[in-house]
Amino acid sequence: MGIKRYLNNSLAYLPDRGEMLKNIYRRLRYEKKKSVLKVKLLFTKYHIPDPETIYWIDPERIVFHTNYNKGGNPDFKDRVFDMIKDKGRVYGGAWDVSPYKFSDLDVYKAFEQRIRYGMEWEETEFYKNELTQIETGRKLWGCENRIDWDERCRYLDLLIQSIREQGYKLAHQVSVSGGKVGHFLLKEMSEEVTVNIGQNGQYHFQDGRHRLSIAKILAVKRIPVKILVRHKKWQELRENLISMAKGSGGATSKQGVLYQLGNHLDLSDIPAAHFCEDRLLAMKKSLRITCGKVLDLGANLCYFCHKFEELGFMCYGVENDVEIAEIANRIRIAEGRKFKIISGDVLSPRIQNQIRGIDFDVVLALNIFHHFLKTESNFNKFRQLLAKLKVKMIYFEPHLYHEEQMKNSYVNFTEDEFIRFIQAHTLLNNFEIVHEASDGRHVYKLY
Repeated sequence: MGIKRYLNNSLAYLPDRGEMLKNIYRRLRYEKKKSVLKVKLLFTKYHIPDPETIYWIDPERIVFHTNYNKGGNPDFKDRVFDMIKDKGRVYGGAWDVSPYKFSDLDVYKAFEQRIRYGMEWEETEFYKNELTQIETGRKLWGCENRIDWDERCRYLDLLIQSIREQGYKLAHQVSVSGGKVGHFLLKEMSEEVTVNIGQNGQYHFQDGRHRLSIAKILAVKRIPVKILVRHKKWQELRENLISMAKGSGGATSKQGVLYQLGNHLDLSDIPAAHFCEDRLLAMKKSLRITCGKVLDLGANLCYFCHKFEELGFMCYGVENDVEIAEIANRIRIAEGRKFKIISGDVLSPRIQNQIRGIDFDVVLALNIFHHFLKTESNFNKFRQLLAKLKVKMIYFEPHLYHEEQMKNSYVNFTEDEFIRFIQAHTLLNNFEIVHEASDGRHVYKLY
């Protein structure tokens, strides 16, 4: 009998089956790992979030398996990073260029056969292959023989039942007979599905194949994940945004924060001045359509393009800053979005030619139009732009009249004057206030 099994059998005689002692041990082990990791991260040049951070995503976003083929491993299911040594690391290379989908795994196929078609575990290739490895001396999930392996399969059935009946929970919240986690475990120790972030921001499977298989097959909408490794090229994008947040101009509204949040879970740790949810919610409530074309002027990192595309709209974002537009496009690709980013000055003939002839159902002009009032040349181009726009509805957020930035501007409108000016040049005769921000600015709907 192995030492681990002997200890487990001994603890079984305690009132709580030894859970308290087990969790003291787990806690001490976790704190040791955390201390080692903190020291390691002190000596890295990268800004890495806490690797124990939990994010929630749609499991369907995890399509491909990691392809870290160190040592020429012939079995793609083992082409993953070390869960301990590689935590919080950044690696270059082609490990994110993978021909292997998660659904190619035998374990996924076995869960599909078990859940959808009621096939017995013993009939699946997964069961047979894993049992062969166990019987030849490889220890898998603590299993040393067929009896252990059958008990593990019974645990997987209970896990399926738990997720089906109670929903997908954090691993430390699940107490299923035969599992190695229970209610006593702390959140930061929770062994969640783990992913790696590729160079284009895609999520590549690393660990937690059983739970991810169940979630996908049962069509769970959101699951918790942790990030183990990031690709060097993706981390460079993160570092660029962090640098911008520390500086001024471009993507920033003030030192220390970005202007908008990046629409990717691995950018959520970079602070932003405008979370945008309040304005988005207000616009959604006032919308009377569920599809159409949206033009976002001054799109920045394209937060609203992402959100309106989710609602069913075809979106176009115009961003003057070339670097910000490039970053926004990389995030668009990472998130699998279809909207178009147009880089350049919307007042220029080149950009206006690109949007001319498109009938827009909605134009977003949030904190942008006042920039066109500062010089006579731009003011005249602005009037021409409004006259040429084919639009049914504009969401307009004006500046505050007494802002310092408007000092010495060619024109400075009050809110009422600005509304009348836009109406005169667009023939949108009606308007209403749909939102008031904490700084006193209003969002108007013109239609």
